[in-house]
Amino acid sequence: MQIGRIMIVEDDPHTVRYIKKILVDYGYTLTSVASLSEEAIKNATRDRPDLILMDIMLDGEIDGIETARRINERLRVPILYLTAYSDDTLLAKARETLPYGYIIKPFTAIDLHAAILMALYKAKDELLKRSDAEVDENTVKLRKANSLLEELSAHKSRMLSSMSHELRTPLNAIIGYTDLLRTEFYGSVNEKQMNYLETINESGKHLLSLISDLLDISRIDAGVSAIELAQISIRDFITTVTGMFAVQIAQKKIRVSTHVHPSIDFVISDRKVLRQILINLLSNAIKFSEEDSDIEITVTPSEESSVKFEVRDYGIGIKEEDRDKIFSEFYQVDRVRDSELGGTGIGLALTSRLVKSLDGEIGVVSETQKGSAFWVVLPQEPGQDVEVGLDQSVMISARALGNRILVADDNESNLKLIVDILTVHGHEILIAKNGEEVIEKAITDNPELILIDLRMPVMSGLEATKKLRSIPEFKKIPIIALTASADDESIKNCMEAGCTDHIAKPVKIATLVNILDRYLT
Repeated sequence: MQIGRIMIVEDDPHTVRYIKKILVDYGYTLTSVASLSEEAIKNATRDRPDLILMDIMLDGEIDGIETARRINERLRVPILYLTAYSDDTLLAKARETLPYGYIIKPFTAIDLHAAILMALYKAKDELLKRSDAEVDENTVKLRKANSLLEELSAHKSRMLSSMSHELRTPLNAIIGYTDLLRTEFYGSVNEKQMNYLETINESGKHLLSLISDLLDISRIDAGVSAIELAQISIRDFITTVTGMFAVQIAQKKIRVSTHVHPSIDFVISDRKVLRQILINLLSNAIKFSEEDSDIEITVTPSEESSVKFEVRDYGIGIKEEDRDKIFSEFYQVDRVRDSELGGTGIGLALTSRLVKSLDGEIGVVSETQKGSAFWVVLPQEPGQDVEVGLDQSVMISARALGNRILVADDNESNLKLIVDILTVHGHEILIAKNGEEVIEKAITDNPELILIDLRMPVMSGLEATKKLRSIPEFKKIPIIALTASADDESIKNCMEAGCTDHIAKPVKIATLVNILDRYLT
């Protein structure tokens, strides 16, 4: 038996009784009966039947055709017209609403059943076609959206690289020259001048940190930061990170203790990302701790083969209403206090994204005036083949002196800064301002090391490096890329071109000396 939910709109009670009997005999379900237009619209909107049997000539001001039109404005439902007239003009008008047919009174039970079946079949067929069309349309829209997203992602990557380069380049001169003046190589400075230099230097570093955090957040959101897993010796790793804060820890007389569970010798993670996470959490702990207090770093096993890192301080703590907000960009619990302490409201937002990039979780347990415990849980997959290596943050202490070094950079301030730094350390300096000059100088003067900017006119640093590597005499010479675009993709490109290593701008004196120590001694 055919089952369908049928609504009757008919003002003749005899016809209604006749149709009801046919519907019952053939197994249909009657949803409601209406005799006037307003009642029909109300019932249809409420019951949403599968089919409406609509008399064309209803009593009242509104006929069946207008009633059907108004119903169709609210919902799409097939309508089978009932009419005692075979007027072609009237039927043509009826078909303009929804063309599911009509049946002329009087009709037999089998005629009505056949007309209902035909109308329901046609409605189902149209629904399927409409669904297919909508699916096809949505597929096209989805493909266009994906294509647009890919294009926007590529554009964002290029923009990030450009932003990194343009913002870091002037900072390179600001931080580099203040570092150089503080060495007093070019003459002594008085106490007030030294204080000014330190303020300029710290402000430059603070701005650089802010820029780096913003770029890191953007890179993570854009999905352009690749994760490289490695096996990390956790005790040595934490010692290296805490060592970076030795001065601040000593100044505030803070006692830092580390507790690593005996079962954890190594963790598997991205060394760079994990270091940044711990640096951010430890920096906050130191910042918001009182003098002569404690900070505890613990590493313990967690559920489902995970490892939990926790950094606990006993400082000012966080109010309950602020705990869910501190991982948002630029949110500061106390703007005046946090600004005085050097906070920007970006560190925890970046940390949260870094943790998520490792498929981990981050949270905090805190009580005002009793301190905070920030925890991070990272999944571990011991079965993976990962690189085992030393932490590259270890500095080499030797100092190379008196070498012939070729410096290539088209930016005058950057070039002069690096030349001045190298001159201070007794090196013989060769200068080039584009890729072609690099190749010419390298062939004629035979330098022992090349410092090369990646973005130069005439020929880029990458292209010049590739050409040098194709010359047998320059297969092994150290070529160090100078790049203000310090994202993973830029670094990967310079290494694939044949660079031995890279230095991110702004160039720090200690970093440059360390690179020279590594490749010239």
